[in-house]
Amino acid sequence: MFGPRVLLIVGICLTMCATTSAQTVRRWYKNFPNATILANADWSKTNQLVATDSLNNCFLVSQTSSSRYNNDIQIMKVSPTGSLLWERWIRGTANRDDRAMEMAVDRMDNLIIAGYVSNASSGQDALVAKYSPTGEVIYSHQTNGRLGRDDQWEHLTIGSGNTVFVMGSHDETSGIADWSSTLAVQARSMSGTLLWSQTTEGLDKVKTQAVFALRTALSPSSGSGTTKKPPGSGTKASPTSLVTVRFEGEGWPGLLLTQYDVTTGRSIGTWNISWSYFGSAGRTGPKGRFDDFGSMQSLMKLHCSSSGEMTLVGNCLKNNSWSAFVIRFNSAMAPIWATRFEPTNRQGCGVRSNGVVVDSSGNCFIGGYNYLDSILTNGFVARIGNTGTIDWQHSEPRLAYLTGGLAMDSSGMIFAAGRSDALGESRSRLCVMSFSMGGKQSLVDLLDASNYTFGRGIQFASHNTTSRGMAFAPNGTLYVGGSYGAPAFGANLLVAYGNPKR
Repeated sequence: MFGPRVLLIVGICLTMCATTSAQTVRRWYKNFPNATILANADWSKTNQLVATDSLNNCFLVSQTSSSRYNNDIQIMKVSPTGSLLWERWIRGTANRDDRAMEMAVDRMDNLIIAGYVSNASSGQDALVAKYSPTGEVIYSHQTNGRLGRDDQWEHLTIGSGNTVFVMGSHDETSGIADWSSTLAVQARSMSGTLLWSQTTEGLDKVKTQAVFALRTALSPSSGSGTTKKPPGSGTKASPTSLVTVRFEGEGWPGLLLTQYDVTTGRSIGTWNISWSYFGSAGRTGPKGRFDDFGSMQSLMKLHCSSSGEMTLVGNCLKNNSWSAFVIRFNSAMAPIWATRFEPTNRQGCGVRSNGVVVDSSGNCFIGGYNYLDSILTNGFVARIGNTGTIDWQHSEPRLAYLTGGLAMDSSGMIFAAGRSDALGESRSRLCVMSFSMGGKQSLVDLLDASNYTFGRGIQFASHNTTSRGMAFAPNGTLYVGGSYGAPAFGANLLVAYGNPKR
């Protein structure tokens, strides 16, 4: 019906349209100063978290400090057009640090935050709170492990039936020498009722550093090698379980994996992956022996796939140089490969907890900061293939520290947000870049939002603009949260990116 030449032209046009439709541009950005900021200009914004709901609204949670109240939790809900829908504050009674460590949105568009508040009578208490889509408090619970000690929820995830799971630590002692603490896991119903709680006491600070994730695959029937299941722990299949990973030992620690039944909190099994396992001859990864990544220093993220495979990401120390590590576990909880990542300049790097994305094919994308020397720091983005190979990496000065983390769109494109430090200038800019599956990078935006005038004709210019978090909405809009300011001033920033044709 059509000749080859016509088909060729049509193919070229389709390719151009596809390329154009994939373009991402800034739609708008909004600044959110506090109403009291003109009377008291000693505000700063840090530790921002970003999430979206099913209606493409954005939640922005930050830690806001001022001379009036010290480090309170500020919650804002913003519409797809940038309008502030509502704002809430959380303050402890001690007027000291209050912080949201993690947030999530459930299937009913409720917002759940986990972190801590500081109270005058009980010290720092772990906090989990839930807000309705219109901003009403559905529940707010504080957990005081021991009077006057520091308690906090560090991780949060949502299961079926909108059950909320939180994990964190409770300090047992105040002395620096012993640093004894408790690792705690809780499950709460959609109304906030405590379903179960599990604690492991008498741990040191290293052992209470842990990550967790929901696992939808079946439980393994047995352990193998030095990966052991305790006698009598059971082998019955569980349709959904919760897996925690923490250090076992310190200095050159092994790993302790624990799997819980999500309904009862009962331990289904534990797997101790000792240091000797990682260093033993014959257990090799794509880069050599498992001990190639030296000593593990911090755990940043645990991801569970639909097939039951798990990906653990953290930071390690090798020959006095910081690196990132990625370990892949099979459905039987046994490590199948481990890879250490270091930048090409070999000056050291660190992966961030919000800088980990695992796609449906098992490829792992990591991002963080890359030390060039004692002064300069770049952001980095790298892809670790599903067999543990380092497919590509980029060290990018425009993504310094990669403060905003990583996010993946529906087409598999990776987006990274960081802070671009302008040499010789008094301010930094918010930077967003994209990376294809093959590693091709493109600059999406370089935004200086500091030259902004707030009501009453007062202008704050030449301040730092920094990304803090990012998330995709169902309609494909990318929200990047940030802040800008100097020591005497700060404001929340939210930027929306999307396809100009939508």
